[in-house]
Amino acid sequence: MAHQCSATLLIAVAVAGLFQHVQAGRFGDRLFAASLPHANRSLHGEFISEMVAGTLPLEAFREFLFQDNLYLSKYARAFAVLAARATRTDELAWLANQSVNYLHEHGPGANDALDDSVYDREAAPVTVAYASYFLDTVWGKNQVLGYASVLPCQRLYDWLFSTIKATCHIADDNPYKPLIDHYADPANHRTTKVLENYLERYVGDLSDIEANKAQHIYNMATKFEADFFAQALTLSRSRAHPSMATRAKPSKQDIVLLLASSRNAHRRQTAKEDGRTNAWSRVVSSVPIMLVAAMFGHIGMCFYSRWFGTAAQSEGSSGKLPLLSA
Repeated sequence: MAHQCSATLLIAVAVAGLFQHVQAGRFGDRLFAASLPHANRSLHGEFISEMVAGTLPLEAFREFLFQDNLYLSKYARAFAVLAARATRTDELAWLANQSVNYLHEHGPGANDALDDSVYDREAAPVTVAYASYFLDTVWGKNQVLGYASVLPCQRLYDWLFSTIKATCHIADDNPYKPLIDHYADPANHRTTKVLENYLERYVGDLSDIEANKAQHIYNMATKFEADFFAQALTLSRSRAHPSMATRAKPSKQDIVLLLASSRNAHRRQTAKEDGRTNAWSRVVSSVPIMLVAAMFGHIGMCFYSRWFGTAAQSEGSSGKLPLLSA
């Protein structure tokens, strides 16, 4: 699938970026510059190419979102571990807050009801391998290696979508345009820089052996990112019905609805498994039906006002994907 981009500009951006990173001398820049061949696997891969063209199948994006929610539940934990190991309180506070931001990256409440049993049952192989890799690393005693394992996810999205926006024409009717614009936003780049600034605090006396190990970890995580995109296509094709061969191009409304439904998928799943359902049934059977109706009517009004009021405030202040409010 064509990228609908200028090949000359792509080459120019890549070369200029590489020169800038190497010349800058900062450790985070050097790590990314050396991993650029792996980052380009994501940039030129089928998933991103179809997203840019607006032809990425809805079922592939659905698989991506579902696995990404599972992944983010572990990625948030990694930031919590890094926060606990931080040597200064500004780093501790920022990492702890960012942990929550990643947990709700697909919208407020996206992962509130997710427990380990859902992850163990639903996480696909690349998701498990990637999350296990960075969690094993951050639980080690070396903060540099921990940062090297989680930075590629943030830095890749920053570079990937800003490169696409600078070099590709994204049609206004492309259903994925708001997502591309979101991750290409300068605010995402500022998050990358904060992370890399914290990394820089720990590299003053870094040995060559440790630096090489950090580069290996960074490269592996960047490879996992490309595999993660590819996994969504593989999963969607393995589960696709034959009638999907003539599927229509997804619309913006399709993507909005899919994002909204992904936020509640784990909450619905947990509710099905929650033993409290049976407990409530026993209570209801012992109370007159009119009293039950009145009680639930009151609870429902309280729930509506508190839940939707809170959700509206959170959506406006910290919802990461503008598609959710489109």
